[in-house]
Amino acid sequence: MAMDEELDAMKPAGMPAAMERWNVEDLQDYIDRMRAEITRVEAIIDSKDSANAAAAALFGDKPRTPLTAFADVPSPVSGAVGA
Repeated sequence: MAMDEELDAMKPAGMPAAMERWNVEDLQDYIDRMRAEITRVEAIIDSKDSANAAAAALFGDKPRTPLTAFADVPSPVSGAVGA
């Protein structure tokens, strides 16, 4: 890994890499790594979708309780209702 890549890897998540300085080979390697990461994430999503489908088949789909249903419960922090 080139020193520029090491420094870019240490940047916080929201910071863009300075790819303009990369050569074409490094850019292609980056694309290949990103494609591999996308494939890995898609496999995780597929696994989670399968688990969710199995749980729904076993337990049935249950709607989530909206947070507004608890608006009349006093807040443990402030003691105010709905806070």
